[in-house]
Amino acid sequence: SVLLVQLQVETTNLWLFANHWKSKAGSTAEFTESARLASAQVILWHYHRIKEVHPGDPVLIVGDLNSRWDENIQTGHRYATALNYVSQVDLPLPDQGLGVTSCTLVMEQGVNYLLSSDPSEGTPSVPVFYTPWPGWIEAGRFTQEGVHSEVTGSYLFQGSWEAIDHFLLNIHAWKGRDLSFHGFYVGAFEHLVDENLRPRGYVVRTGRGFSDHLPIVLLLALN
Repeated sequence: SVLLVQLQVETTNLWLFANHWKSKAGSTAEFTESARLASAQVILWHYHRIKEVHPGDPVLIVGDLNSRWDENIQTGHRYATALNYVSQVDLPLPDQGLGVTSCTLVMEQGVNYLLSSDPSEGTPSVPVFYTPWPGWIEAGRFTQEGVHSEVTGSYLFQGSWEAIDHFLLNIHAWKGRDLSFHGFYVGAFEHLVDENLRPRGYVVRTGRGFSDHLPIVLLLALN
């Protein structure tokens, strides 16, 4: 469920963890969380190896993680989750006994503490990544054409939007020497949604449709 790719972007190494984590189907979200935690542990192990050899390289965690960016908040902190959202007021990060099972502690854009929380500096011990989801939602959910959208996620579940597809950026991908974050949006393109903005999922019987997930787009700038 995790594929690690090393890309060469001009003179910069870009590491990409491509993912499709276990869904919550077939049981409760809490029961299936152990599988998502296992995927997070795989990423965490390799991420630390990358940091040892290439401490300044940008790293992205991308794909369908079947977890909301604020999964820990949505679950009321009742159990350990693979994705944990923290804001500036939560720092420095407390040791909640989660250890390496909490791979991706994600941050708001523009929080200065993110810079001093670079894992290469040794604190916090759990890597911190940036998620563009809350910033995009708060900024007005603009599409690629600059048009406000009623879409607030990438997947429609029981009539409610969920942001379970991700681009998670380490400090060197968010605001690095060679690469930096430049934009993000959900591709709610007209041919991918119906008149009610529901994704046109692929129907095997008819061979029509596309996906029940909407694409998300990340823009990176070469510095």
